Amino acid sequence: LTANKKALELMTEMEEALNGRRTFGMAFIRAHSTGVSVNVYKIVEHLNAIAPGKYAELYNRIKDIQRRIGECLASSCTLETSPDLVLPLDQAGRDQADLVGGKMAGLGEIVRRTGLPVPPGFAVTARAYHRLIEHNDLKDEIYRLLQTAGPDDQRNLLILSSQIRNKITEAELPSDVSKAILGAYADLCRKVGREASVSLRSSALGEDEAGQTFAGQFSSKLNVGPEDILQSYKEIVASKYSPQAMTYRLNRGIPDEDVAMCVGVMVMVDAAAGGVIYSRNPLDIRDDAIHIHSAFGLPKSVVDGTVGTDEFVFERERPPRLTARHIREKDQAFLCLPGEGVCRTETSGERALSPSITDEQALALAEATVTLEAMYGAPVDVEWAIDASGSMQFQIGRASCRERV
Repeated sequence: LTANKKALELMTEMEEALNGRRTFGMAFIRAHSTGVSVNVYKIVEHLNAIAPGKYAELYNRIKDIQRRIGECLASSCTLETSPDLVLPLDQAGRDQADLVGGKMAGLGEIVRRTGLPVPPGFAVTARAYHRLIEHNDLKDEIYRLLQTAGPDDQRNLLILSSQIRNKITEAELPSDVSKAILGAYADLCRKVGREASVSLRSSALGEDEAGQTFAGQFSSKLNVGPEDILQSYKEIVASKYSPQAMTYRLNRGIPDEDVAMCVGVMVMVDAAAGGVIYSRNPLDIRDDAIHIHSAFGLPKSVVDGTVGTDEFVFERERPPRLTARHIREKDQAFLCLPGEGVCRTETSGERALSPSITDEQALALAEATVTLEAMYGAPVDVEWAIDASGSMQFQIGRASCRERV
């Protein structure tokens, strides 16, 4: 009965993903198909334990079903047919989720379908990830190391994590991959008219897809200069093997090969204020108000939970109506350094207690969130920033916030 319940839950998640408008890719389908097969096999085993021999034919039936599913999945794989190593953000979208990952596919959808402001950038694709792994003969070595891993053996996981990440960060980047990344960066600089610092963020296949979330498990690099882009790219790829990410995949039964690490490279926003918006309260299913969390500087402090945040609550009216404002002490802020990197600064006195954004800016954010939720057809949480000129930028578009909680 437990296996039957789990199989039905997985099938329901697949049906919801199919009928909805959220981004998902083959990694989601393969993981859920495997999960269903495993649980149905458990049902067959238990039936034969209850009545020995009576249900033996079910073993042949499930093998035939698994074979046919395997053929469908093999014919649907797009990674081997796509030669792209990088893809401009404005060309990404839901149909490229298996190439650029769910996060960059979601941002591409925002650019293509809403016209909301998103920093220009490009995605380093799953093909580039596989080229890095193949070029350095890392696949078999990583697989060998993973065979000794177990989700409950945290000490061993820490050692394995360090070993694998070192191998990736010290690996040689294939010349075609490095040339593609630097070429895309040069095009990006020409587009913005200056040599731009960039942020690099994970966009793993399966990240933020329906039914699963890798939130907080992978690295991000902020305010990166051109000379450090390639090394930062390898560090984000290596973060696929952080202890948290490895534990999550082991516990969820997600095959390692289903999570190719794509990376988003976007022009860095020198944020005067930033934060996260929840289109619906993730902690209360009955609360459909829009919740905006804000602090001075980069959104990093809000995402990390390292400082107190202002909170603006809007009811869903046209336009949204501000119903609550909570201004809290914000004693720290993360800011971009003039050249490269970020620093944490102290704030005090009146500034620490003053609102990080105006009511008008909060209203504009709330209206944009309604647009994003309508596009996704589900609750969303979104990372955003406002620069010194007051220009708004959406940096990360995410999946259903209720699912994530």
